[in-house]
Amino acid sequence: MIIRNALITSASIALENGILCCSLGFDTGSFHQCITIVLDTATKYDRREPTAGGLAYIQAVMQTVGVDRFEHLKGKYVRLRYETGKWNEEIHSFGHILDDKWLVASELFCRYAEMQR
Repeated sequence: MIIRNALITSASIALENGILCCSLGFDTGSFHQCITIVLDTATKYDRREPTAGGLAYIQAVMQTVGVDRFEHLKGKYVRLRYETGKWNEEIHSFGHILDDKWLVASELFCRYAEMQR
């Protein structure tokens, strides 16, 4: 695992082409990277509805970084964890800059997917 410190340069919750998304932008000092997570799901009636996993993700992001308001994420420092550290690799997880608190989005969403079954 490779870990890099990063500054959160942007944090938004928005409808992107009708899909509810949460995006976080990071600056490591060497490069910029973004995570975008879909917070809703398509229904059989050609509509989209927010998911429990999406809400849990927003809460987990704020708890991991240590803020009480989503808009306070911008300007906070975090640690980004990568599997191998290749320049084009996806972020595996991110964590609090000092505390041993990590958010692995794939694990969080897997737990919620299992609950839905």
